[in-house]
Amino acid sequence: MPKPALESYWGMRLDVFVGITLVRSYLRFEFTEDVHHVFDELAVRDVVLWNAMINGFAQIGQFGRAMEVCRKMGEEGVVLSKFTVTGMLSVFTIMGDLNNGRAIHGFVIIMGHNSGVAVLNALIDMYGKCKRVEGVLKIFEMMHEKDIFSWNSILCVHDQCGDHDGTLRLFDRMLCAGVKPDLVTVTTVLPACARLAVLMHGKEIHSYMIINGLEEGDDEDVDDVYVTNAVMDIMREAQLKPDEITFVGVLSACSHAGLGWAAKEAYELAATTPIEANPVVWRALLAACWFHGNAALAEVAAQQVSEVRHTMRQHNMRKTQGCSWIELSDGVHVFVTGDLTHPEDYLIYAVLNSLNACIYENGYMRIVEHDGS
Repeated sequence: MPKPALESYWGMRLDVFVGITLVRSYLRFEFTEDVHHVFDELAVRDVVLWNAMINGFAQIGQFGRAMEVCRKMGEEGVVLSKFTVTGMLSVFTIMGDLNNGRAIHGFVIIMGHNSGVAVLNALIDMYGKCKRVEGVLKIFEMMHEKDIFSWNSILCVHDQCGDHDGTLRLFDRMLCAGVKPDLVTVTTVLPACARLAVLMHGKEIHSYMIINGLEEGDDEDVDDVYVTNAVMDIMREAQLKPDEITFVGVLSACSHAGLGWAAKEAYELAATTPIEANPVVWRALLAACWFHGNAALAEVAAQQVSEVRHTMRQHNMRKTQGCSWIELSDGVHVFVTGDLTHPEDYLIYAVLNSLNACIYENGYMRIVEHDGS
């Protein structure tokens, strides 16, 4: 809504604070003409308003207009702030415009903005995307303070340039610096382990994730998919063949992450690989189909489960009972499916029943009912 409409309808004067709010709102909905009306009518334009224009155009993909605003900002003698610099660097990074990116870098040095982590991270990202590894390394080494984005950016640059040894060395250095890896770090480093076929190093990283709680969070299931894919890459590079346990694990991760399309690919994988299709494999596939409403594929999986069980009954075969154990201070406690011989079985089942009641109250629904066969 341009200034005349604001003043006539609301009786409000268009000052810089109202103008900034309008600019951000209009650009969010891509009302670019209204933005220019508001901008041109403002008598006072501070650096925050200019930054709102630059970042707003960049966020909707109109990088040319963002550059025009930046150029006009310089012509009017407005001093670029750190936020202006990071906004323009993101534009040049996406456009692959190394020359203008270098010009901004020169301005950063002249104006003394080269001490801020956000600005230096933006420069690392820009040089990295433009495949200028030397520039990235110089900036990274001169940083007095490095956050997780700094480390992830330098790791990605090394990995994209094929320097997988360098990626792992930097990862070790990152841990020594006391910086806690996140999902981006792991999905960068694990493929490097795969390319170098260093299975043990990959397993150590996965163990580090578990110990330090990197598998926790709102996106835990999606994280599982990314990590599983990276571990599969390591297995492939190390020439390790997946078995039915691998297959079920991958399918389970995809299923819980809501990747319903993975059920069809999983079925095709089972049909083309020498994995023994036992009831566990087919039941995992059936559960994924049921969860995501793939009725056609679910029917195929159910038929396969039925045939396998029929064959087992004909040959008087039974499934091996599930067994788990836990080591406590007083020794090892072993639990077998259906076993009620543990001295504290009543207390154990009471706790389990209480937990079951809680999760059912919170909407849990069992996907596949066990029939005990």
